Amino acid sequence: MANNTDVLPLPEYTHADFTENMKKTSRSIIPLTVILLLLPSLSFGVKQLSSREKILRQERQYLVQLDKNPADVQTRKQLAELYSRKNNWQKASQQYQRALAAGGQQPAIFIGLAMCQQQMNHLDQAIQTCLQGIAANPDNAELHLWLGNLYHAVGKNGEAEDEYHLYRQLNR
Repeated sequence: MANNTDVLPLPEYTHADFTENMKKTSRSIIPLTVILLLLPSLSFGVKQLSSREKILRQERQYLVQLDKNPADVQTRKQLAELYSRKNNWQKASQQYQRALAAGGQQPAIFIGLAMCQQQMNHLDQAIQTCLQGIAANPDNAELHLWLGNLYHAVGKNGEAEDEYHLYRQLNR
């Protein structure tokens, strides 16, 4: 048995041994490094997937509810909002129109429909929708603001200023 003062001989270690060990180590480290670098983007993909799944699940739930009660204004509005978040303006517009046909008169329904129509570049229809919304909700400031913005977009600046004035008065 060697005592603490004895020096053990070191094995012969050549440059070739060093190079071979580095190759083995790098074969292990490089895949691990790649995994660590890609891990955040992989988890982002999982979050995206779960978000899409959540939206699809919500859509199915709304459609099931509407099969049971087609006149459910609130569910129609929620489905329209979901389609709007997906930038599916046509489907959103259809649901907002069905909500109005079922008796919905909330300003948010008129504004949502006008927004869809604006996104589809149907500005005259959007103006008519805002006018209908104002007829049903004359004291809603946001409807007047939307109408003012739409008038401005089609070059009716005088009408736009009138709506902006009403918006400011109602917002006091």
